[in-house]
Amino acid sequence: METMPTQIFQYKSLKEGEAKGIYINLKGKEHLVFPWVLYVKLWDGYKRELLCKDVEVQIQIFPREVWVQYFDYSIGYYHISYKKEDFINSAMSALQMFCEDLISNTPTIYKDRQLCDMYGEEMKIGLKAMRFPRNSSQLMSSDIVIDEFKFEFTDLYKYDTDFDISIGDKYYPTSLSDWSNDLDIIRHQLEGIVLCGEGKVELYFEDSPNTILVQSVYVHDTRDTSLIKVTITPDEFVPAPTIFGYCKKKQFVRTLYHELISLFSSEVQGEDTPDDIERWDEYRSECISKLCSHVIDDYLNQD
Repeated sequence: METMPTQIFQYKSLKEGEAKGIYINLKGKEHLVFPWVLYVKLWDGYKRELLCKDVEVQIQIFPREVWVQYFDYSIGYYHISYKKEDFINSAMSALQMFCEDLISNTPTIYKDRQLCDMYGEEMKIGLKAMRFPRNSSQLMSSDIVIDEFKFEFTDLYKYDTDFDISIGDKYYPTSLSDWSNDLDIIRHQLEGIVLCGEGKVELYFEDSPNTILVQSVYVHDTRDTSLIKVTITPDEFVPAPTIFGYCKKKQFVRTLYHELISLFSSEVQGEDTPDDIERWDEYRSECISKLCSHVIDDYLNQD
């Protein structure tokens, strides 16, 4: 296992006159880093993902070091151990400089249409809220800030019903499409989180999901099992980064479940509604029946 120098991630240009990007030098080769992946890896690095065009990574944080497993498509697996402070500080610094360029509309080497000033502003908020555990496999109460999960429809039911979703200060707006969401599946996904403590809920805008990933959390010093780790990946139409945080499981379930049901509780529907909804009262009653769950109700009514 190799030990590397302090400047792991650098926001720079490789050629004179070229726009800047975030780079990492591996085995003597400069690799362009996907900033949206690096950002998420700082929050939850255990899942192996493409950090660069041809390099996948898996990250674990320990008290004094960050251990990274790389899978380079050209040479295979290898491991590098970094000093924790060096790895985190260089990643945070590179991402912050990247955000400043997005906010000021300075061109970067990345051409993704989603990377705009709003993306930079929201990523800055996420970076400010980022906390790094002493040991990623053994969470302590001092590692965690509990955020409130919010989910709110801002319009009456229609083809694409607007909603806001947030964890703490991290937020984005999008919509829920009539034709691409199966309410039975959404109920089953929520029931899975209630019963297993983890899972995911997918809320589609058009054919692209807003994926809410829930992981169970055990806090070792307090033995608290009431928390969950929530990671929300926006649909492809939203110019915002992934949002994340630790939440109370019951507060999360109650908020999402009740707000979904409330969408069909109004006696009035939106102006732009699907043509096949001829009787709104019958339709909304049917939708509420699909969403309502004895499993979820029993869980929320427990002390």
